Amino acid sequence: MTVQKHPTNGSSRRRAHQRRAVAWTFALFLALLLAGCGLFAAGQEEETVRAIRTPKPTFTPTATALPAPQAQPDAATPIPPAVAAAAPAAAEGGALLSSSPKAVINGPLVNIRSGPGTQFDIVATAERGTEYDIVARNPAGDWWSICCVNGAPAWVIAEFVDTDGAVDSVPVVGGTTPAAAPPAPAAPVPAAPPPAPAAQFDLRTQEQFPETAAVRIFMYVYSGNQALEGYSLRVTKDGVELPVTATSFGGQPAFTWPFQDARQRYQNFKVEFPGTPPAGIWDIQLIDRNGATAGPAARFILRDNDPEQELYVRYERR
Repeated sequence: MTVQKHPTNGSSRRRAHQRRAVAWTFALFLALLLAGCGLFAAGQEEETVRAIRTPKPTFTPTATALPAPQAQPDAATPIPPAVAAAAPAAAEGGALLSSSPKAVINGPLVNIRSGPGTQFDIVATAERGTEYDIVARNPAGDWWSICCVNGAPAWVIAEFVDTDGAVDSVPVVGGTTPAAAPPAPAAPVPAAPPPAPAAQFDLRTQEQFPETAAVRIFMYVYSGNQALEGYSLRVTKDGVELPVTATSFGGQPAFTWPFQDARQRYQNFKVEFPGTPPAGIWDIQLIDRNGATAGPAARFILRDNDPEQELYVRYERR
């Protein structure tokens, strides 16, 4: 007997097989799809985590503040002199301003003193041509304070120097008080002599030098480089006039000291008073051959046993 296959069964099997193939294909696609989504999600999640990660602070060391270095003094800066006077007390050899006016000694063996006057001590003697800086002047303008002698300012009379520079700008100071002023004599002090009317001569200097044997007076009366003859001195002690007969000689002057020394001066008149006590006030005034006053008086105050009884005056014709 011949069995005939039903056509319906074969078609059903084919359709079932197709459905399984489609199902497996869909399942494979779905698996792949899910795998791809997971991969992308992981990458996205990793990027998201990286984007929101909080940055960690880095450690920066703090520098310790060191104290500021102390300013060191400049060794080349000169130390300003500690003085109250207008003239700086510079050490000897110290440099002053280059614009300081100069004093150039114009005479032989000029005395340099501790103050602006012949009553002050002699601290040095300067040769002609010696140059100093001018740092001050006295109120009368006839003495210059110069720098420096033995490390300190000193004084020189203006007539014995030539100046160079702006001397009008130097300060005016009162000078230095002498170390030891002579005591006042017991006798009453007479009034100062009246000023000489119409004097023909100027008193250029008055000085004292060591002498103990007797009071001795030297005078140099001159014009230019020539000594003038025929002049004398009126000498009074405590107001009492002493006898004087000598007169000055002219031409070439002599010296007060026989050899070159700090006390050597020109002179053309000399008078001595042996036996006259030195203590008292001595007034010395230039007179002409007729006894008329020709120049201002110079005053000296001496003590008993005074060590400086040699008196010196110098008069220059106007």
